[in-house]
Amino acid sequence: MAPDNIVHDLQKVTQLIDNYYLLESENAHLKARLQWLEKQIFGQKADRMPLPPSALQASLFGESNTPQEKLPPKLTAIATHTRSEKGHGRKAWPASLERVHETIVPTDEELLCSVCNKKRTQFDDDITEVLERVANPFFA
Repeated sequence: MAPDNIVHDLQKVTQLIDNYYLLESENAHLKARLQWLEKQIFGQKADRMPLPPSALQASLFGESNTPQEKLPPKLTAIATHTRSEKGHGRKAWPASLERVHETIVPTDEELLCSVCNKKRTQFDDDITEVLERVANPFFA
């Protein structure tokens, strides 16, 4: 063998060794990223944390990973308003509706107290308004 071939072969071997170590480090880096990604997708909730910013982590759109200065939010003045003093709840029935006053008087037995057999006294009125639909007769 000629000495030129040995020098050429040594250069190829060193080039292949350098290429091997480069590929080995790239493979280790990709395995670490794959392990982190699997932990994010399939891992427990406690394991799911954002990836710490590093020089190896590149942005998808070529943006820098340095934190940007936050601007204060823009404030817009809004005119105040007043609310009308309307009541709440149900409104009273219109005066045009016909009202029927019905008094329910208890029987004499219901007026007697079951303990002392004395006559009970009236102390309050209970007034309710119920809207009922009464069909008008055709022939009145």
